[in-house]
Amino acid sequence: MKKDFAIITCVRNESYFLPIWLAYYSKYFTNEDIYVIDNNSTDGSTDNLSCNVIDFHTDYFTDTPLLTKKVNELHTELLEDYEFVIYTDIDEMIVPKDGSTLGEFLQRALESDRRFYTCTGYNIYHVVDEEPDLDLDKPILRQRKYMFKDVGYDKTLISRVQTNWGLGFHDANNFDGIETGKPNHDDGIYLIHLHYFDFKIHHSKKMSFAGSKIHPHQGHISWQNKIFDEEELTRHFYGRLTDKSLLEEIPELIRDKF
Repeated sequence: MKKDFAIITCVRNESYFLPIWLAYYSKYFTNEDIYVIDNNSTDGSTDNLSCNVIDFHTDYFTDTPLLTKKVNELHTELLEDYEFVIYTDIDEMIVPKDGSTLGEFLQRALESDRRFYTCTGYNIYHVVDEEPDLDLDKPILRQRKYMFKDVGYDKTLISRVQTNWGLGFHDANNFDGIETGKPNHDDGIYLIHLHYFDFKIHHSKKMSFAGSKIHPHQGHISWQNKIFDEEELTRHFYGRLTDKSLLEEIPELIRDKF
């Protein structure tokens, strides 16, 4: 008999995001149902974890095609043992829009005949001239006021059928004959992206990768992970949102989720 749910993520020296990710998802998944693909971490962030840690070696800091292939293979393998298998990047939180918990949403999914669910993507954005630096010892969403819509993060991440994600997991097609791409419908779940949730953390994380060996064939893939110049990082951070009128207040219904 299959178990209900498993969840997968990938990490490489994620001392900021891995504790946040685990704190959130471990409320809804047991350690034995959490799978962390560790791509050559050297900062100790994956040492002595209680969940499943899968060592995965790449020769380059950024090798998106190889990591995507690994996730697709693991997802397919886990579907033999689980009804649903979920993937998220380490800075992504799946949060129901109606204020219910992720556990409650997943239970409803289990009782339905739906094969997969697509998230509605939003970035949490640090408005530096209005908000202080983030205190990681306090709930995150209570320290930030704004988010903005990002269709690039409308991702199909919860699936009970074999799924072939493209690079960056922004698009997918399911091998049961249904191509999902980016379905034009609302499944009632946010994908909250934390990449821009704090200016200082954003810079510190990016600069820690300076000097890393980048795959020569990456091209435009994960281009934002190849910015190591302080001034360019600042321009990128502020340039991510050039129109403040696009900011929406974080709904009160979800402010206590993490």
